[in-house]
Amino acid sequence: MAEQNTTGEVAPMEPGKVTRRGFLEWMIGLLGGVSALAVAGTAIEFLIPGGKEDSSNAPVQVGTLSEYPVGEGKVVPFKNKPAIVINTEKGLVAFSAVCTHAGCVVTWEKQKKQIFCPCHGGTFDLQGNVVSGPPPSPLKKYRVTTQGDKILLSEA
Repeated sequence: MAEQNTTGEVAPMEPGKVTRRGFLEWMIGLLGGVSALAVAGTAIEFLIPGGKEDSSNAPVQVGTLSEYPVGEGKVVPFKNKPAIVINTEKGLVAFSAVCTHAGCVVTWEKQKKQIFCPCHGGTFDLQGNVVSGPPPSPLKKYRVTTQGDKILLSEA
C-alpha cells in the first residue's frame, strides 16, 4: 500500500514490502485453495467404489453370543463391508449382506426365516442360495467361529 506524504500525494510503496491487505488476500486465497482440495478429495473418495479393503484373513469380532438369541440376525460391519449374521437352530451362519443383484443391503426376516433384499424383492435361504427374485447368484458365505462369547468372522 502506498503512503501519503505531507503534500497529500501518494508515495509509491517500496518494492518487496508486503502490505496487510496483500497478506490477507494471499491467506484467503491459500485457505480457499486448501478447502477446495479437501472437498474434491472427499468427493473423489466417495465416488470411487470399494474404498480401502482389508486383505488380511484374520478373524474379525462382530458381536457376542448374547446379542444373537436363536432366530435373530443382524447386519454388522465386516472388513469395510456389511455382513449378515444369523443364529439359526443349527448354529451361526454369516454371509455378505450385499445383494448380488443391485448391491442393496439385505435384511433378516425372522418370521419367514429368510434373507430379504428390499430393493427388488429378492430372497435367499439360510445357505445364502437364491429362493426368488432377480438376484443372479447366491450370497458370499463367511466362516463363523466363536471364542468364548465372541463371534468371529473370516473369509470362507
